[in-house]
Amino acid sequence: MSTKFEKLCTENLVFKTIKERRSVRLFEPRDIDDSTLQVLIQAAQWSPSAWDTQTWRFIIVRDRDTRLSIINSVLNIMRKKTNEEIIIDDHRIFLGIDAPLQIFICDDTRGINDPRIKRESKINCYAAIQNLLLAANALGLGACWQGDPILAADKIKGLLNIPECVEPVSSVALGYPMETPNPPPRKHGLDEILFYEKMD
Repeated sequence: MSTKFEKLCTENLVFKTIKERRSVRLFEPRDIDDSTLQVLIQAAQWSPSAWDTQTWRFIIVRDRDTRLSIINSVLNIMRKKTNEEIIIDDHRIFLGIDAPLQIFICDDTRGINDPRIKRESKINCYAAIQNLLLAANALGLGACWQGDPILAADKIKGLLNIPECVEPVSSVALGYPMETPNPPPRKHGLDEILFYEKMD
């Protein structure tokens, strides 16, 4: 990494938070209070959105039975796709069941008629998730962005009372971290990922 980037990571809180953020999968059992969660969602709200549509919606789910039902649906889908026996204990840290809560992020396109805007609206949610992850890290929380739960999107919609034209996009497991993962090295140098004008 460049000397300038490293210097900024020691001097600038934004750069420091970006570099120190990790995917955390082991959590303390204690809950997160609602005022802290509201701060995280407000941070997510300040992310960019296509056409300024701000289509993101956030559902905080603490109830373990609800989340276990979603995870069992995910595992059943995985079993059907792979024809293999899949045991929940082998996947629990990747599915968020051990976190105190999960946030399900949805894309709400109700009232949007332009197909171009609908086509692009999910990127709003991805930008919001990144803000949420950085804010969680800044507050001393651990978080893990998860895609697998959305395999059971229909189950999620039913259990969480999500209406038509609102689609689950992703989920984030959240809690106070019980681990500090080592930073994985970047797989490529700047000379491999950065191009000017055209790709070499």
